[in-house]
Amino acid sequence: PTLLNMEARGVLTWEARFEQLIEFKKENGHCNVPITYPPIPALGSWVQNQRKDYKRAIRGLKSPMTPQKSKVLEKLGFQW
Repeated sequence: PTLLNMEARGVLTWEARFEQLIEFKKENGHCNVPITYPPIPALGSWVQNQRKDYKRAIRGLKSPMTPQKSKVLEKLGFQW
């Protein structure tokens, strides 16, 4: 499947979404993607899910958020 097809279905890896977040920050100066962001509709939801996953992780609950992911997000300037 092509990246465009995967984007259309909203199926991208964590790393691919992170790359989109890097581009968003370059263009906007921050990582606070609105929940409705027309250029990349799924990015706002992805950002919101990172916050939810982080909160679950720090509470000791099962979460896909890893210390490595939280570190790279924080280095980018991500606000929980």
